[in-house]
Amino acid sequence: KRKVETRIVECSPWVAPKGGSDCDKCNEPFKDCSEYRCRSLGQTCKIVNEGSIEVKCVDMNPNDVNSPLISPDQEVLTKGYTLNVFENGFKITPKINPFAPIRFGIKTNELAVCKLMDKHTNKIDEMTNLLGDGLFREEHNATLSLIQGKDFTFFVRCEDASGNSNVREYLINLATEQGPDLTPPVIESASLKDGAKLRADLEKL
Repeated sequence: KRKVETRIVECSPWVAPKGGSDCDKCNEPFKDCSEYRCRSLGQTCKIVNEGSIEVKCVDMNPNDVNSPLISPDQEVLTKGYTLNVFENGFKITPKINPFAPIRFGIKTNELAVCKLMDKHTNKIDEMTNLLGDGLFREEHNATLSLIQGKDFTFFVRCEDASGNSNVREYLINLATEQGPDLTPPVIESASLKDGAKLRADLEKL
């Protein structure tokens, strides 16, 4: 017995898989995450941080309506200080030495860009100061030098790659000590490289 079937073959453009569940495969170590490779992993995959060493492929899910979740980052806090965490932020204790910089930060549950202001705003578009380098990351920190004898409240919002941002601000509270400057200066950089040699009769650079 013989059965005859008719098959129709069409050469159509290749289409990436639906969704973006595999976008993160582009971010695996030792692989070049190009725009082409990222988009080939899913229809909602897109490159962020393009032009930097932190290129990432993320799922631009149109159904994602959730803003990034913000939490404190204890690990980057300057030694000698602690975080007292409350519902929507944290307070740094004890009071800050105003003559030495302090480092603090936050984490987000997804890649996001975060902004920080010292006054209340209604939305993230009204905020002008970046928290960190302005790239999509999950860790965001800042190093600040503050004036003495003052209480500070910093307001933070973050926005993910799908454009979802926090309506409610995340709060960072701290206060600086009042008193004279007893902190010795710290050399942070120099025009001469380590191990450089100078002439013995040199009077100025």
